[in-house]
Amino acid sequence: MSALNPITLDTVVADHEIGALTQEQVNAAHADEPGTVRPLVRLLADAKHLAWPQYRGHWDGPQWRLYQVTRRIETKSGVAFEIGDITIGSRYTTRAWASATITLYSLRHGVETNVGCWHALELPEVT
Repeated sequence: MSALNPITLDTVVADHEIGALTQEQVNAAHADEPGTVRPLVRLLADAKHLAWPQYRGHWDGPQWRLYQVTRRIETKSGVAFEIGDITIGSRYTTRAWASATITLYSLRHGVETNVGCWHALELPEVT
């Protein structure tokens, strides 16, 4: 447990509720102004990880593209993605075993989650 960020069940529940609301806003922003969503998700990810300087700029590279999730994805911490969620993801990897996976950033959990690449559709870049 970190003195900087003590973890309690209430904290986890509140974080997931805030993450779900944030995801809903990102989905709505994509419907209204799709060109703003990729930088928005990158900004939200950076903001969520301010306490950990090693993550500063982590999601800025060209390998982080915009994706739409095609199925509900649950992890041990709960729902990471609902069908239709918009997020950023990366297929970039140096591991041969990971060629069938994609790393998606879960706004609901505030972490990266590896999923099968068939569970997310890469969206065209909108400027």
